[in-house]
Amino acid sequence: MNTQIESVVPNPGAAAARLTSKLSPVSIVLVARNAEAALPRVMQAIVAQDYPAFEVIVVDDGSRDHTSRIAQSFAGVRLLQNPVSQGVAAARNAGMAAASHEVIYLLDADCVIEPGTLRSLVTRLVGNPRIGVVSGSTRCGSAQRNLAQTVHDLAERVGNFHRNLLERPYTTLANTVLRRAVYRRVGGLDDYWGDIQDFEFTYRAHRAGYVNLFDASICVVHDAHRESLRSYYARVYHTARRGTEFRLRNRPALPFSRYLTKSLPLFVLLSPVYLLLHVAKVCAENVRVKRVPELLAVLPLVIWSRAVYTAGSIAGCAAYTRWKRSQQR
Repeated sequence: MNTQIESVVPNPGAAAARLTSKLSPVSIVLVARNAEAALPRVMQAIVAQDYPAFEVIVVDDGSRDHTSRIAQSFAGVRLLQNPVSQGVAAARNAGMAAASHEVIYLLDADCVIEPGTLRSLVTRLVGNPRIGVVSGSTRCGSAQRNLAQTVHDLAERVGNFHRNLLERPYTTLANTVLRRAVYRRVGGLDDYWGDIQDFEFTYRAHRAGYVNLFDASICVVHDAHRESLRSYYARVYHTARRGTEFRLRNRPALPFSRYLTKSLPLFVLLSPVYLLLHVAKVCAENVRVKRVPELLAVLPLVIWSRAVYTAGSIAGCAAYTRWKRSQQR
């Protein structure tokens, strides 16, 4: 479960003042593939950061456009190139392995960092040696917002509207700092987990004794890459598939996993109940952050997204069943 832990950094403002002169140098790792349209804006925001010392590592994961040329046009950028795409996990691992500094910042190539973001994240990280990972939130710029993005925010990103500092068993890596020691201790990301590879990696960090923090107030602007409802729903399905398998493998330690049955036939029978619980959770969270009017405007589409998620969860239970059988051979 999410746990409020304001006590980890008792006074963030005072901590920031004390630690400004002690901020560690940072290796910024940016994975890009066919990102020539977004990369100039992303890089300009990075080099404009008010931070004492950082290096930028761009991993070009098999681009067919001018991504590498654009990255090299910025002074001091270290460029790693994969002639053929190896996937986000392998590309991130290569970037972290090449990092020169003990603090690593992972940023998606379609996310524009805002002023002060890096300083705020690192201040949280160095404020307590128990903390291994600190992630911020992402928001969609109003110019990029479309119907699919609105549904996505209401169904899945409600946590970004909370303003509490939370301890989580797992978190995302789109806007995240971590200690290089975490990567060395738990190993790299695993591409098998697809869109939830972030969760699986940071959960391993959690199990190794590190604290994962989520601070929604530290935000980057995310370009809307979900261009249609169809592509968004496809992502929901695949995320649910891997996410359910992940939860069942780690049941009952993970949030909500104790409510999932490992029996595939029973899972199918209970799927209408799971759907109702998903919808109720989304509604309750939007009530909490006072976004009811926005939710009501697209409620049928949000409900359908949860139905797609439930279908993906059934596929995830089937994948877990196959994995469990393979472990017993």
